[in-house]
Amino acid sequence: ALECEPETALRLAGSLCYYWEIRAWITEGRRWLQEALDKNRNATPALRARVLSEAGRLAWHQGDNNQSTKLLEESLALHRTLSDDKSIAIDTCRLAMTFMHQGNLAGASALLEESLAISDKLQDKVCMLQVRLILQEISFHNDPGKLRRLCKEGLSLARELGDERAIACSIMNLGFAEYHDENYDEARRLFSESLEISRRVDEKR
Repeated sequence: ALECEPETALRLAGSLCYYWEIRAWITEGRRWLQEALDKNRNATPALRARVLSEAGRLAWHQGDNNQSTKLLEESLALHRTLSDDKSIAIDTCRLAMTFMHQGNLAGASALLEESLAISDKLQDKVCMLQVRLILQEISFHNDPGKLRRLCKEGLSLARELGDERAIACSIMNLGFAEYHDENYDEARRLFSESLEISRRVDEKR
């Protein structure tokens, strides 16, 4: 398909990213995506942008931050041209995670705030939750007050979505906010609750 129907191969490769991720076949997935992208430089901007974003995500999974940044920035530029707000929110969130791994917390924060504003406007609750979880991690280092707010918002969304791992994460981070304010008993209670939920989730696997 790659040689005879390159655009079909590009669509297929873009659709297989989650499969490669859960199978831990990241190297193979990245190779297929790059070959498909190379053979489809004139593909529609929407298709090319989507596959670039997935390729950037797989590169991030392997710690290839430079390549991930390059791919995600190209995807983001195309999605901005298309005024595709949902995809812009996803790309800015993914690019922020790459920036975090490079130690660029200021750049990551700016991208996440943009992603947060868009996802809140669209009421995309999965993205709303994901962005808040990442912002919790950044706020943990420099803004305990903001951390507390993000944890409560994230906890509300996670409970609405039934995402137990996100519930445990937000409760744990709220514990850190309480610990920072020297509310040690409440912090201990929250840490215990988070641990109990995490153990229950692991038992279901």
